[in-house]
Amino acid sequence: MTVSTHASITYLPIPVTFNNTALPMESPLARMDDVIYMPLREWVIALNGRLSYLRKEDAYEIKVSGDNTIVAAPYSPELWISGRQHFMQNHAVYIDRQIYVPLEEFAWILGAKAEVSTAGVTIRFNGMRATTPSKAKSPKQITVLASREETKFMLDQIQLPNIRNTDNPILEIAGKKFPIKTLYLYHEDKLYLNFNSIFDTLGGKISQDATQIQVTIFDKKMIFSKNSQIVKIQQNGQEEIRYIADVVHTRDKVSLLSVQALASVLGLQPQWSSSQQTLTLASRLKLIRLQEQDNSLVLILKTSIPIAPSVPTSSGSVPRFEMVFPSTVLGFGSGELLSPTGPLSALRWRQEGTNTYLMLMYEETGHILKPIRQDDTWVISFQNRLSGLRQITHAGHSAIEISATHPFGIRGWMLDDTRLVLDMPDTISTLPLTITANPNSPYTKLRTSQFSWKPLSSRIVVDMTKKSGYTLIKHDAKTWRVVFDEKASGGTKSTPIPAPIKETKATNISSSPENKTGALKNKIIFIDPGHGGDDPGAIGPNDEYEKEFTLDISLRLGKLLTAQGAQVVYARTDDQNPTLQERVEMATKSKASLFVSVHINSFFHSFANGTETYYFKPEDKPFAEAVHPEIMKVTQGKNNGLKRARLYVLRNSTMPAILIEPLFITNKAELEKLKTVSFRQALAQSTMEGILRYYGK
Repeated sequence: MTVSTHASITYLPIPVTFNNTALPMESPLARMDDVIYMPLREWVIALNGRLSYLRKEDAYEIKVSGDNTIVAAPYSPELWISGRQHFMQNHAVYIDRQIYVPLEEFAWILGAKAEVSTAGVTIRFNGMRATTPSKAKSPKQITVLASREETKFMLDQIQLPNIRNTDNPILEIAGKKFPIKTLYLYHEDKLYLNFNSIFDTLGGKISQDATQIQVTIFDKKMIFSKNSQIVKIQQNGQEEIRYIADVVHTRDKVSLLSVQALASVLGLQPQWSSSQQTLTLASRLKLIRLQEQDNSLVLILKTSIPIAPSVPTSSGSVPRFEMVFPSTVLGFGSGELLSPTGPLSALRWRQEGTNTYLMLMYEETGHILKPIRQDDTWVISFQNRLSGLRQITHAGHSAIEISATHPFGIRGWMLDDTRLVLDMPDTISTLPLTITANPNSPYTKLRTSQFSWKPLSSRIVVDMTKKSGYTLIKHDAKTWRVVFDEKASGGTKSTPIPAPIKETKATNISSSPENKTGALKNKIIFIDPGHGGDDPGAIGPNDEYEKEFTLDISLRLGKLLTAQGAQVVYARTDDQNPTLQERVEMATKSKASLFVSVHINSFFHSFANGTETYYFKPEDKPFAEAVHPEIMKVTQGKNNGLKRARLYVLRNSTMPAILIEPLFITNKAELEKLKTVSFRQALAQSTMEGILRYYGK
């Protein structure tokens, strides 16, 4: 056999056969330290795959048939097969500017068999290793709306301390703490931990014989082969074979496993805190997914091991909830997901230390979460909530309109001659407990209550002035109308469903005097100061209210636009709180050509800062692109950019609309700016400049 050498590398120009077909080897095999390596590029050709570079992980991915992927990283023993982590005894390496992998180990983990001789290499491959399929479950109507899944992380690249140089190091897993010095052993400069003690303290069950160790923990059964890298993992009716970094060692009847092997088999990520002298094997948040399931919005949060997050807490009257996942790191970077359907508008998440923070942003206040744990997954359903109750009068007829966040059913019955009871199962009521009737209504008041929690049911009682009939009309999937007929003797009518009643009560619309000169003459611009009344919006550290700043900026903007010839229409000019629907209806009735909603941003950590502008419809984006750079000239801070969000006023407005968030009321430096009259005037001026720019003025 002819060979050529380069440093410690020996090249082997021998033929390679893959399933009885000769591979056209562009680069030869190589031998280092008695291990034969094959170029990853040749595996791509053999598997008929496609090779790509993963910049963030500094790794290479082969996409093969179906959804199968293979990821290898230079100078790492890790090998990811279709999202599952395995370990080779030898590292992948760079040779002459291309990545090589250990031939026999790579083939073995892949499910192939490689035979090497002086005449050549023969590889037999019958397909990727498969897991045992789980039992079929009854199908559900599930539509995935938005999702973020974990990226690969390379344990071999994580630097662990030498705990022999520390005083009292602590190991933390799933909230449990262990003194490492009673558990550890160094072998070949690797940190090994007492396998039995750790799993026993974590509530695992351990049994072993001469050939294997069996552990049941965190809803997993793991079977370790002694003196072998092979681990069988059984979970949720599936079985997979994993190849871990190091074999289990036994010393004085104690089983020892390296930190890397322990982390990889449980899906944990080592985090070292030098200040606390603590090595945390943190759970990973692997999946965030929004989906529609059985006509409801559901949030799926999956961690590598079961973790109990904090109870979702609401930020006062601000429409958002916060959750904290302790001892959990992100399997992906900080970011956000936009929800294409209500009641959720967006999700934001970030990592701080070994905790992960999740914020759920809503279109409006009053939502209630119901988290349910299913093994290592949290399923958060957004309870169907009664979101509105409207009184309607028209031409001597009366009706009430009941709306919810999701489709719902309704049942009506007369308790006696003057009390109509309306029950809405599977809903939560956050409506006012008592609502006074409009003038000339056939009832005196409406009383609402959470009639029952188990089973869930809301109730509305209508106190009638006299015996009356009524008709239940399904206006749309999320809205029912109760139409009263004072001539009927009571009970529901079987007459055909009448056309929807139109509300005749005019909404008070505040507008500026008309100015028929200027760059914006003949333009009608609707300004929506966010929040108001009993909804203060975001609250600053010293009880500063967003609603006050948004109104001040909006009135200043209106005066500037009026001076340019525009007719300005306001959603409010004082401390009132029109509903989101009313704000949109006002804009529509005014025949406005543009809609500007003014808000101030907030976050549960004070370091959040910057300027962002929201849009939703395609026609909104050019408007946002014109205004946002002008505001940035004034704020001169972090540019968070344009963001598409399914916010109510953006989604339901009929004209180009934007929602501006110039800065954060929760950021001390930005709040100080906001308190300055000159700065608020400059914000108004910059927004007007953006509107002029949009119109090409």
